[in-house]
Amino acid sequence: MSRIMTAHGPVRPVDVAVLSVVFGWAPKLRDYLCQLAARTEFTHWIFDHADTQAHDMLEVLESVSSTVTVYAPLLVPRCLRVAAYDDHIRSEAFDAVSRPVLRPRPERRYEYFLDAHVLTRPGIPEGVRQRQLAHLLRRVSNDNATIRVVPANAHYSGIEAFRLLAVMRGESVVHLEQHTISLLLHHHTEVTTYAAFARTLRSMALDPTASRHFIAGLLGRSS
Repeated sequence: MSRIMTAHGPVRPVDVAVLSVVFGWAPKLRDYLCQLAARTEFTHWIFDHADTQAHDMLEVLESVSSTVTVYAPLLVPRCLRVAAYDDHIRSEAFDAVSRPVLRPRPERRYEYFLDAHVLTRPGIPEGVRQRQLAHLLRRVSNDNATIRVVPANAHYSGIEAFRLLAVMRGESVVHLEQHTISLLLHHHTEVTTYAAFARTLRSMALDPTASRHFIAGLLGRSS
């Protein structure tokens, strides 16, 4: 149970057999679930945003991570939003589903990659845009976090938003937050794929100084 609940592996037939004893499942149900477990290639968790226990688990994983890498191709990540931006996004139903916000921890290192068009997204009221840009400008580089802009000409598309958590002891997990559910990936093949995405983003994104100038230029243009 501990191995499964801590995302250290998929469900095995032996796990089903043990749980069947614990919960008193009928033999027919036990045998059926054992057959499913034997054939499964399931290597991730799927959970609803209303699942507070899953949210607590994500916080624990983040608390033991040395670095958290966040890629945002569509919207400013919720943990970096000012209230006016968040309210507008929710009012337009772009991100209307209520879900907990994972706030950055001062003892962790964070790297945020934002596509350039996220900062110029149409439909955002100019006053709201200015407040959001000013907030990002203050946060673009500090002791434990960097914000880097991925230029529009980087030709890096088709990758969904993700969070890569470099957990201690060299292990990593990937958190994919979709509109109504989240996925937590931990299989080696899946994690290394997103780790490769992160390396590509680092090679293409503007450095923190250039990102600061880019955001400042947008702020000056909109003021």
